[in-house]
Amino acid sequence: MDALFEKRLKESQKAYEDSKAQAAQLFGGSKVPAGVYEATMTAATVGMSKKGKLQVKRSFVISTAGDYEGTGITDYMQLETEYGYVLPAVSSNCVPVMTLRLN
Repeated sequence: MDALFEKRLKESQKAYEDSKAQAAQLFGGSKVPAGVYEATMTAATVGMSKKGKLQVKRSFVISTAGDYEGTGITDYMQLETEYGYVLPAVSSNCVPVMTLRLN
């Protein structure tokens, strides 16, 4: 295996493990079980991560009728990594109501 490829693969694995831990921290305390919920985005702000990378902090309120209706959820979308900028796919007809999947 190419040394550069192997190095990038190890770095990607570490980034994946870090993001998994961050997701557990963010969603673990939400007390909302894994599932698919309809949610309204209430805020989105661009800021810096603890590692100094650009990110978007997104806040949602679950609008699906039931026990979790009105529950707030926050997540973070990375705009850049140690490899450069992330270009998210964005539709020009985005609406602030979306399906939120919690795993």
